[in-house]
Formats: sequence, C-alpha cells, structure tokens
Amino acid sequence: MKIEVGKDNPKLRQKSREIEKIDKNIWQLSLVMKETLKENNGVGLAAPQVGQSLRMFVFEDLETKEIFTFINPIIKKMSSEIIEVEEGCLSLPNWWGEVERSKKITVEGIILEKNSKNRRKWRFSDIEACIIQHEIDHLDGILFVDKAKNLHYQTPKSLNSKYEI
Repeated sequence: MKIEVGKDNPKLRQKSREIEKIDKNIWQLSLVMKETLKENNGVGLAAPQVGQSLRMFVFEDLETKEIFTFINPIIKKMSSEIIEVEEGCLSLPNWWGEVERSKKITVEGIILEKNSKNRRKWRFSDIEACIIQHEIDHLDGILFVDKAKNLHYQTPKSLNSKYEI
C-alpha cells in the first residue's frame, strides 16, 4: 500500500473520522496496514498515512514484535513528566527532530482482535507512549514536524538504528 508523503499533503492534515462499524473492510485495511508497516520497517502507521481518513493505527510492540490495530483511540491520561525523543515518520522520509512527549499515557479504545469490540484502557510508557502519541497526532492531522526542535534531514546512509513511526 502506498504511503502518503509530504508535510503539506491534505490527506495527512485532516482530522480523521471515527469508525462506526468494524466490518470486513476494516479487518482488511488492518491486515494491509500491518504488511505496509513491516515492509517499510516502521513501528507505527496511521490510516491517514495510507490515504484513509479513519481513526485507526497499527503499532508494533517493541518487546514482542507483535503488531496491534487500535480503533478510535483516545488518550485519557498523560503524565506531567516529559521525555524528549528523536522522531521520524514514514510520511516524511529521512526527516528527524526532537519532540517532547508525555512519558506515560493511558489510552482508551478498541484493539482489533477476534471477537473484541469493547473499549478498554491500556497504559504505555517511554518510547511506546511516544509512538502512540505520534500516531494519535496523525489522526488529528498533526505531524511531528509541527512539534519538533532541531529538525534535520538525514539520508539513509547516515541513519543509525532510529525508528520511523
């Protein structure tokens, strides 16, 4: 699946709509997004990044490497403790910048699983909390470059083991 690129891309700048019904199209989109995430070596990918204005993203658990699909996520609680991480984005290839994010968050939503359509809450911290915040920003039409300090361009040869999310 093609990833939308560009900081002025209108598909990346609109607020996504909630998913009202989890049907076979949503399941199929989830599978395609997971494959796209893997193919591009990312750790997070929001539906707007593949041209779908839906409140949905996929996220790789950094420990287990399992990829989850979040539907209609809402950040319910954010810690006052802030961490600064260097972020990149699959929609802004090779651009990096330091972004301040809450160290801990509580997210409410649906994780797409067999027979799971109930809203639940999850807690995330450190880099995973930052990834989730980055993806939820995408759902609101916000890109990391809107928040980044020390924005810089690095070609693939100069990249170390950074995450593009």
